[in-house]
Amino acid sequence: MKRQYRLRRPAHFQRVRTHGSHHDDARLSITVAPARQRTARCGIVVARRHGGAVIRNRIKRRVREAIRLQYQYIRGNVDIVFIARSRSLLLTPFPKLLDLVATLLRRAGAYTPTEVAPTH
Repeated sequence: MKRQYRLRRPAHFQRVRTHGSHHDDARLSITVAPARQRTARCGIVVARRHGGAVIRNRIKRRVREAIRLQYQYIRGNVDIVFIARSRSLLLTPFPKLLDLVATLLRRAGAYTPTEVAPTH
């Protein structure tokens, strides 16, 4: 994801965590808060209990790629924090990870898919 689409400062993460609505799954949870900017910004948190830096960064890369592929469907004016809750995100097949991200975004009301016209 481009830098402009990421939450970078601890104060931004804290604002989302305190003022946002929380939606979770066994492996991943998200917190969504209204933003002052027109674009959606996302941040990823992986706790140290999930492993060393290599494991945590691998989890972040997988989740970041899933977000990047779904970003076009995320509505603007929101800040989102994704929190890895399980180390099993490393073993989750990538298509299921994409579905998990899309499902959590739908639950949070931040997902706006475009309608696909049927082809004849």
